[in-house]
Amino acid sequence: MKRTPEAGSIRVANASRGARNGTLDLLRFAAAIAIVLFHAKAPGGWLVTPALTLFTVILTYQAGVAAERPFGLMLRQRSDRLLRPFAIWVTIYGLLRLADGGFDLAALRSWLPPEGTMHQLWFLPFGFVISISVAAGARRLRALGPVAGAVLPIAAGALLAAFYTTLTLPPGLSVFLDYLPPACFGLALAALGPAQMPFVSAAGVALVLALGGAGIETEMLVGQFLIGLPLTVLALLVPLPPSRLTLWCADRSIAVYLVHPLVLSVVLRLTGLQAGAMLGLLVIVLSVALSEAIYRLPRLSRLLF
Repeated sequence: MKRTPEAGSIRVANASRGARNGTLDLLRFAAAIAIVLFHAKAPGGWLVTPALTLFTVILTYQAGVAAERPFGLMLRQRSDRLLRPFAIWVTIYGLLRLADGGFDLAALRSWLPPEGTMHQLWFLPFGFVISISVAAGARRLRALGPVAGAVLPIAAGALLAAFYTTLTLPPGLSVFLDYLPPACFGLALAALGPAQMPFVSAAGVALVLALGGAGIETEMLVGQFLIGLPLTVLALLVPLPPSRLTLWCADRSIAVYLVHPLVLSVVLRLTGLQAGAMLGLLVIVLSVALSEAIYRLPRLSRLLF
């Protein structure tokens, strides 16, 4: 007889959530646009922290939900989705950085960790390590039941949030630590059914209030837990059915995320535009256009994205 998983386990809690969530796809695209605005120093750029939080929570939530898959399969899938484009784009941007700096290695060192963050590329290896770790951790948490499976990651996220604010690290290292707390909350979401998800969001709000009351700097945590996490929870609770628009947004979000620094650099050199709304709008339009052009070439798009 086929084994029925324990009621309340991650498998049961997420059995009805295997279908693609169009709301998440729309939010991904909006998050990519917010990151473009941040790099263009345009209005709306302050949303970069909620945007990266949204990416992180979605990534970890989906990794936790997919923990039933064979680990080797997930490892291959995440390598193909995150490490392959990272290797390609870090080579492209690294060579451009070298050429722009007159092939002085100091220009490259200032861009790479620990001195630099590789701009947007840091999230790809971060996402790979986090998603694989979450998949492995979710298997262990499943044996503890849904309550412990949510409480333990939330507690870990709270401790990390309190701890990393006391550290002074180079940008290329601190950026990886900054988004570990939201990743823990994403794992907590994967352990629960839809009715319990608002409690995870409420825990994030309580964390910000507690740390703020203790005199700990909470500027980044506000963007993470008062905006990014609640938006993700709302999207999980109000899923839109997939459509041509949502699927288009899902594909173009990663493409815009990867190509926009190149577009921004070219626009700055050719137009002389100053940082602001016009620069941000132009970079968004051209990044979407370039992404669309690449997607018209299936072999190239599969290689780059």
